[in-house]
Amino acid sequence: MNRANSNTQNNRIPQMSTNNQFSKPVISAPNAAPVQRQSSRDQTALLQNQSLKIGQGQGHLHNEGQGEGQSKNSHQNQAQSQMSPPQSTNESEAELPMELLQAGWRRFWSKREGRPYYFNKLTNQSLWDLQQLLDTQLDPLSDPLGIATPSPPPMSPSDIRMTRLSVDIPSPQVGNKRRSSGEALASPVKRPMQQPVPIISGRNPFLYPDLPEPPRRKVMCYPVLLGVPCPRMPTVEHHIEGETTYVRFKGETMKINTSHFQKLEQLYRWNCKDDPRFDKFLARVWCLLRRYQTYFGPQQNEGFLLQGALPVPVFECLHRLFGVTFECFASPLNCFYKQYCSAFADIDSYFGSRGPILDFHPVSGSFEANPPFCEELMEAMVDHFESLLAESSEPLSFIVFIPEWRDPPTEALVRLENSVFKRGQVTIPPFEHEYRHGFQHICPKTELNVKSSHGTLVIFLQNEAGFVKWAPTTERVNELLLAYRPKDKLN
Repeated sequence: MNRANSNTQNNRIPQMSTNNQFSKPVISAPNAAPVQRQSSRDQTALLQNQSLKIGQGQGHLHNEGQGEGQSKNSHQNQAQSQMSPPQSTNESEAELPMELLQAGWRRFWSKREGRPYYFNKLTNQSLWDLQQLLDTQLDPLSDPLGIATPSPPPMSPSDIRMTRLSVDIPSPQVGNKRRSSGEALASPVKRPMQQPVPIISGRNPFLYPDLPEPPRRKVMCYPVLLGVPCPRMPTVEHHIEGETTYVRFKGETMKINTSHFQKLEQLYRWNCKDDPRFDKFLARVWCLLRRYQTYFGPQQNEGFLLQGALPVPVFECLHRLFGVTFECFASPLNCFYKQYCSAFADIDSYFGSRGPILDFHPVSGSFEANPPFCEELMEAMVDHFESLLAESSEPLSFIVFIPEWRDPPTEALVRLENSVFKRGQVTIPPFEHEYRHGFQHICPKTELNVKSSHGTLVIFLQNEAGFVKWAPTTERVNELLLAYRPKDKLN
């Protein structure tokens, strides 16, 4: 037997002394089990030797520290004051069944925990509870895998928790002292960090001052300009497949008809002055498509009515007969003229948007207004148009297209028909005119025009100078109605 196995035996297995006596080891905790393991042949021989000597009555067990000298007796008394009363081998083994003893289990006392525990000198396994030891025993002959053996009951929190005796719970005074000492340690670090806060807050208006109100003067209409320079834009990829163009950023792909993609290029070239080399064009196109897709909604065909537009022949007729060059409600995706107002000035302005219509104050010009069918927005539109017409003495005209909802009539429809600036009106019956699809930038050409299921009311709002210049005469109105008719009706 090597030295490592001998040391292991001295720690765990009772040894034969010169006077034929054994000494019982005292283990502080089950975790103090020996690291090295004896061979099965040495353990079997040693157990047989011990059983033979115990059966012959050649010795008895006693606590570590017993001897012939007086100094060893005093050490024995001190050890017994901290431990349980010594137990003989017969008493220790009498508490365990014979099958557990044959399996290598012995009962020992834990000095630290003040309770007995069970240690297997063959497998180095430690357990606190004898019942758990009995429940985990398997029959190696009939059930070697433990399939037929019932599973042990779940352990309670008291069994899992390893209690420690003589551990004082901190008093509130100790907790308060620790808190105060922690604040004292953190204050030198916290105080310098708080000092720059009011300084930065005070300098913020000087670093980012509010932009002054532009003076009210008559200028040519121009796109919205952002007061803060645009940051560096990420890289965006795109590829063209026939009539569809795909714009991709971080695995998310937006699609647009190639004709509308080329339209965005032309609008960007006309209106964007800070990117002549088109370095930021693809990134801004992706932001534009993502913004409007979120605005429309996640469901299929959701929100397409919000972007319905007039047919191209109607726009051409309005420009030829009434001098219209501006759309009050449009977007870069569905606009016909290169001047328009839209909902999102921060991204639409790169493609020619003049901002929201309620923030737009023209002095002269002829405008087309086809608002989304939102009653609150249509009422705000009427207030804004009447205010502009009342303030301007130059030619100013608004041709408004709204649905003819008369059951019950909307507030905007009633106010438009009773407005002092109304110069004429005409009603187009349902299913006798068309609108362009709200998703015209992604839908195929065969689905571009959609017949209207409701009547459309066209109202001309003009001041005196606008009425003189763009009066809605009978000939002009009839030509407008002819342009509104679907192509199948013309044939």
